[in-house]
Amino acid sequence: MAVRGATGAVGIAAPVLTASGTAVGALAVAGPHGRLQVVRAASHLQAACAAVSRALQRTPDLSPHVSSAAP
Repeated sequence: MAVRGATGAVGIAAPVLTASGTAVGALAVAGPHGRLQVVRAASHLQAACAAVSRALQRTPDLSPHVSSAAP
């Protein structure tokens, strides 16, 4: 997802997923609209999120326990 702010800043974010596909976090990048190459940054961000997701799947103890039931 990419968002452009009124100040000329742009930000992108992508989810970190568990093996079951549950989002347990996110990584984000922000910068000035004229300098941040959104497509390139999004590609790197997606790769980073995928790497973190794979690490969580290899080491389940690092993954937070996510419950679908409301408290």
